[in-house]
Amino acid sequence: GAKLRLLALDPAQRTHVHDTLIDMAYSAQEEYQEKLKADPNRKIPQDLASPEKCREQIMKFSQWISHNGREKPFTAFVDGANVAFFGQGLVQYSHIKLVVDKLEQMGERPLVIMPEKYVSRKFYLRLRKTTQELDTTDEVTMNSLVEAGKM
Repeated sequence: GAKLRLLALDPAQRTHVHDTLIDMAYSAQEEYQEKLKADPNRKIPQDLASPEKCREQIMKFSQWISHNGREKPFTAFVDGANVAFFGQGLVQYSHIKLVVDKLEQMGERPLVIMPEKYVSRKFYLRLRKTTQELDTTDEVTMNSLVEAGKM
């Protein structure tokens, strides 16, 4: 029953959002690293990226979104984890498919952004302290989104 609402941004707004997100990611990574260093009981991960590396990775992603080899760029972004978890607390790719289908009916070209750990048949759900295994329908839906270049 939720209604989709699109936010249209002019080029100046788009640039501002882009630059602000990159700055926010850099700051968040700096804060995270300082927090890790301040806690003597926490082990700093070996693969922890520097703030500069995070900025570089986000810039690469931004360039990929703009020049992804498609005829036309993506026009809508779907927060896959929030959509998939909505209402149930379990990942349901059927929820994502509904949103993608609706956006396409509206003439949009959606890209689903999904944490890598959820793009597999089986994964751990920290809040539920359990492992979820996708049913066949959700696995087929997930794979079709990936194969179509929508996720």
